[in-house]
This record gives sequence, C-alpha cells and structure tokens, in this order.
Amino acid sequence: MAMYKRFRVYEKSDPPSPHSVLLERKGEENTLLFESQAVAVLSVQETEAVKKQYTKIIDAYGCLGVLQLNASDNTTLYLVMIVGCFSVGKMGDSEIFRITQTQFVPLHYSQNEDRVAEVRKLLNSGTFYFSHPCAPGGSPLDLTLCAQRRSKTSTTDHRFFWNRMLHVHLVRFGVDCNSWLVKAMCGSVEMRTVYVGTKIALAAIISRLSCERAGTRFNVRGTNDEGHVANFVETEQVIFLDNEISSYIQTRGSVPLFWEQPGVQVGSHKVRISRGYETSKAAFNRHMTTIKARYGKQIIVNLLGTSLIGSKEGEANLSQEFQKHHKESIHSDVPHIVFDYHQECRGGNQANLQKLKSKLEQQLNEFGFYHANRGTVH
Repeated sequence: MAMYKRFRVYEKSDPPSPHSVLLERKGEENTLLFESQAVAVLSVQETEAVKKQYTKIIDAYGCLGVLQLNASDNTTLYLVMIVGCFSVGKMGDSEIFRITQTQFVPLHYSQNEDRVAEVRKLLNSGTFYFSHPCAPGGSPLDLTLCAQRRSKTSTTDHRFFWNRMLHVHLVRFGVDCNSWLVKAMCGSVEMRTVYVGTKIALAAIISRLSCERAGTRFNVRGTNDEGHVANFVETEQVIFLDNEISSYIQTRGSVPLFWEQPGVQVGSHKVRISRGYETSKAAFNRHMTTIKARYGKQIIVNLLGTSLIGSKEGEANLSQEFQKHHKESIHSDVPHIVFDYHQECRGGNQANLQKLKSKLEQQLNEFGFYHANRGTVH
C-alpha cells in the first residue's frame, strides 16, 4: 500500500504576535493550533477564519508528538513530523513503516537546530517503526505488543513505546493522541512471504528494544537499581497463516549486575564491576522477578568469555560474578547455561552451536508458544 502525506503544517510568524503553528490531517475535520506553549483544537469554522494568515511549510506522513527541551529557565518546543518512511510489509490489517527522515518544526521564533541535531539523527537512523491501518477508520497495529499480549489487552507496553513522552504535551491539553500521533517502536521488523504448498504464510521477526535503560554500546551497561538492564530486547518470531497466528518470544539484555566498560577507543574498554555484591544482589533479584512475571519459565544463556588470560579476563570475571549471583539468589531454580560464544565459534565455526543446542534441548522442549485460530487460543 502506498503511503501518502496525510499531514500538513502551517506557520504564522509575525512578531510581536505569538509564533503560531497549525496542524491539519486529511480525514480529520478539526485542526490543532500550537501557540504560546499551548495546544487548542479548532473546529472547521475556526480553522477557516484564521487559515489565511498561515503559510504552508511542510507535508508529512505522520506526527510523533512534541519534543520539549529544557535549558536553564528556557523551554523550547518542537513539533516532530515524519517526512520520510517506507513500507516493510503488511501485518494483519495494518502496514508497517520504517522511519527514514523527520523534521522538527519549532513552536517558537528563535531556531536553534543544534539542540535537536542529535535527536533527529537518532530518529532518522532507520531503527524506528510505526503502523498505519490499511482501511480508513481502522485501528493501527500496536507494535509494542507481542501477539499473545495483544490478545489479552489493548494497553500499550511502555517499555517499547519510544515516543511516549512526546505525547505528553498533547495529553496535557486534552487532545486525543490516537487521532493525531503515531506510536513508534525502536528495533527491527523483518517480514517474508513463505509458500507452503498452495498456501501463503507471512513470517516475521520483530525485535523490540526497551527504552527503560537505553544507551549506546560501552556507555550504558548492566542494570539500574530497578533491575532494568541495558539493551534489553524482546524478539518475537511470528507466523500468519490464513486465520491462524503463532508466536515465540526470546529476550536478551546486558548482564543484570552493576558493571561498566569505560574507555574511549574500541579495544580499551575493560570490564569493571562498579558496585558491591549486596547492591547487585537486590537489583539482580528484581530483574529476575520481573522477567519471570512477564515471560514465565526461563533459561539463562550466558555467552560471555571464560578465559582468565588476555583481553577477555574482565569478561570472564563478569561471567563468574553472574554465576555467583545466580547460584546464591532466590532464582537458582532457573537453569544457567554457560557457552563461550567467541571461543566456540571462532573463525565463523557456526557448527559448534550444536553444542549449545544440546545443552538447551531438554529445557527448550518444555517451553511452549502462542497459537491462536480466529482469535481462539490453543
């Protein structure tokens, strides 16, 4: 399905009158007026009365919300619009799009593009996705929810709702965000058509990166006091066939202890345990308790290096601390499999992954997956 630019942004810049921005969406009678850090919903009549004073500045595919930047006593607001995207495929009754370009419309006179350059670079990185219903008036697929959760609730999972804080400004003024804003997920969505005899199935892998402890590699590691770990990813393997859907979930994340990897250049990042055993113990237990509650039965697969000699010494020490915390915790019932991935698969020797499979086979056979036919869960 071709995506067209449904949004249009107008601007009125006439000092000393307040700077004003008007947002309209095709198919929506009302418009949004942004002025003096407030938002108002204008009727058709109100819009027609003022629209001639405004100049069109951009057309856009969607709106992510309002970004608020605070510096000293100065608060600046930007309307964040999606001006570049492409479809990665259709899932259910929605089309999934990858964001490729955004534009920040200042809701004030003075423009300081340097303040939003890094945020814009992140949003334009090709790792953000949103959905759009195929049928007019339909509801978009909530990408923050896996198939099983979607069958139980319509409440968005805030862990994977990356632009949630950009919705706050509109919520504050009573605007229905579902009519104006999209929900963006960070991660990856890959879809392929699979032919099974005379039938056609859709296979997809969706990786959702949590925003609870986000950060770049090396700069953010381990856990925080709440038990949220860096780079936590929920990966869903989902298959659609006729009216049936099956889904299987795996999760990964940083080792749930307090540790860091300081350094400037790659190769100089040495692992360092940053807090003592008792402090890490509490965070480790919180992490495991949360994971069990959300996902059920678990296996820990520890892929850290085990050699205490050379550059992997810090990694091996971290692995030992991880195993110690697990063994002495209230979650020692969870199997903990150690597999030195870099040593075992050195030189691209993927055949050795069979060793890992053998270690996991018994536990994997005890796991289940989600399966539903016409909405009935089996």
